[in-house]
Amino acid sequence: MNEERTRALNSAHLKALLLLNYGPRTLPLKIMNGLHHGNRRNWSIPSKLTMESCLALTMEEARTYSSILDAVSQLPRSDPRYGFVIGMTWWLLHRRRRLEQARNRRRQFYRRWRRMLTLRWQMQRNFLASVSIAMKTNEFANLEEWDSLPAKRLWVKEERGDGFWSQVDKDEVSEEAFRSSFHMSRETFNFLYNELEEHLKKSNTTMRESIPGKKRLAATLFRLATNAEYHKVANSFGIGKSTTTSLVREVCEIIVTNLKTKYLNFTPGTEETEPRLKERIIEASRNFEIPQCIGVLGCTDVYIVGSSWDWSETSPYTSIYSKNFSLVFQAVVNDRGQFNHVSAGCPASLPNSAVLQKSNLKEVIAQKFAHYQENIESVDVPVLLAAYDTSFGYPRQNWVLTPFRDDDIPNDPQTRENFNEKLRKGKEVFSETILKLRSRFAIFHGKNGKINFNIDIFESISMACCILHNICDLRKDPVDPEWMTEVGDQLLIRTSGVDVSSEVSSEEKNHTENGHGVQSTAEEVQALLADIVRSRTSSA
Repeated sequence: MNEERTRALNSAHLKALLLLNYGPRTLPLKIMNGLHHGNRRNWSIPSKLTMESCLALTMEEARTYSSILDAVSQLPRSDPRYGFVIGMTWWLLHRRRRLEQARNRRRQFYRRWRRMLTLRWQMQRNFLASVSIAMKTNEFANLEEWDSLPAKRLWVKEERGDGFWSQVDKDEVSEEAFRSSFHMSRETFNFLYNELEEHLKKSNTTMRESIPGKKRLAATLFRLATNAEYHKVANSFGIGKSTTTSLVREVCEIIVTNLKTKYLNFTPGTEETEPRLKERIIEASRNFEIPQCIGVLGCTDVYIVGSSWDWSETSPYTSIYSKNFSLVFQAVVNDRGQFNHVSAGCPASLPNSAVLQKSNLKEVIAQKFAHYQENIESVDVPVLLAAYDTSFGYPRQNWVLTPFRDDDIPNDPQTRENFNEKLRKGKEVFSETILKLRSRFAIFHGKNGKINFNIDIFESISMACCILHNICDLRKDPVDPEWMTEVGDQLLIRTSGVDVSSEVSSEEKNHTENGHGVQSTAEEVQALLADIVRSRTSSA
């Protein structure tokens, strides 16, 4: 029996049928198991060897299998190459079967795809044929239904109309209407645009054109002058509301960056040179009637709209003077009613002395006027600022003049009164300048006397408005009286509050030693100036 099995196994055709009947997955396992255990006699002729399996073997496959198995049968069963050849044969047959299955799937997909295209073409042909027949039979004679169909929607929003700006740009607006909208003349507007033209330009993108520089400047001035809401500015100039918000911030920063050094200094309109500074000191001292006095220092509260969660009596933005939610605007104004220095954005809970300490005004005065001291009666008098504050909020220093109190030197009441009167006149100049600023730029008094914009941009907006105020003043562009009536009787200057003069430290008094070796204090400087003012008043 074993000899018969061996002869059957040596037959190439039976081996091919054996491989086909068991399949490529089962036979190699049996062969490898037999080789591993060294047992070749436990093989048996498969019982499933039928006529159908023999007929399923094509002639080409039979010849291929026969040639392979004949070559394998010549090898001894203990040879490792025997198992390797059998395994590779199975892998090649398995790969061939997988490739054939993939080709069949592709053919089936292309057949379905071509069928789908054919059906779609037939549907389109049938639809066009039905439409043609309906048109010939006048079923679509009534076209009102076609007109009532909604138009095709586009992903790009329709372009806004320029509205008011198109009339302004074409000079179709009168000069009076122009001044009412921008609170400046057309000539001043064109001058300002020429100064900033290169910085206002933006490049176009592939999606849309950029906003022209003149429109950007006009939209910002319209917002600052009229305090119009952002949606109103957007509708008037044909731009988006969010674009308007960022546009105002950007243009204000451009104004501050490029015009501050020329128009917001101690010689507005020109660069700060030594001859110009000396000329301004002489002119301001003559107009203020106080030697070495170049300007007036003061603070004002700007009311802002506070939300319900950040407003309280203990909030840092609650003013100690007016009990309103506000910010502090500190400025130095010269005798011409022009701004020389601006510091804005401090919480209103701070007194004037703290606001002055937080600003860089002291460093600016020391840097620019260190060499402009004047020796008066053996005392070196530096450049001074007058600060008329009835609450005595500003500390008395050798560069800050404050009103005399009853217990101050000199003891002569007439001397104190004469000096305080000069400071009071300086306060009037400051008040008038602040009134003009608020009148020209309604954004400072806002709706119901309160501004409504982000606190972070308050400083840049304040500086931009002061620069524009100086430009208008230099170009003799006046403030209309009707603009002043819109301000009303709002608080302009901090005029009442607690006495904080005792907080002044010895460092703040800023002692200076003159060339004669005499150490002069702020009190001595002010007493000396008071005597000079009295003598000039008496001689007059």
